[in-house]
Amino acid sequence: MESLTVLERPRFVNRHGRLYEANTRSFHDLAEHDIRVAVVNITAGSMNAPFYNTRSVKVAYVLDGEGEPEIVYPHMSPGGRGGESEERRRKRGKGNWREEEEEEEEQKGQEDEEEEQVGHTGGSS
Repeated sequence: MESLTVLERPRFVNRHGRLYEANTRSFHDLAEHDIRVAVVNITAGSMNAPFYNTRSVKVAYVLDGEGEPEIVYPHMSPGGRGGESEERRRKRGKGNWREEEEEEEEQKGQEDEEEEQVGHTGGSS
């Protein structure tokens, strides 16, 4: 296995911070273990954008400064969307449930397109 230097070139840079990442595309040895490694340098008052994938786990460590973790499990709430069940939405005529199901299936197939980005919250860290 070759050595990995994540901090060589940031993947994203803006006023909110920098994201350095190694994934299976940039570092082929990670594919064997099905993991990706990222280092995020976040500017005070900014945040790391939410990452959602039902088949993954994200572990974050704050090395310097302070932060507030927020953990969200949308798939664990009743109906997965603000507590309203699929059946209830259909009865109320809210949207086309078949379209929503197709969109959900399409979204599941796009796991490589899910990106971690740095965004602004307006709060302090």
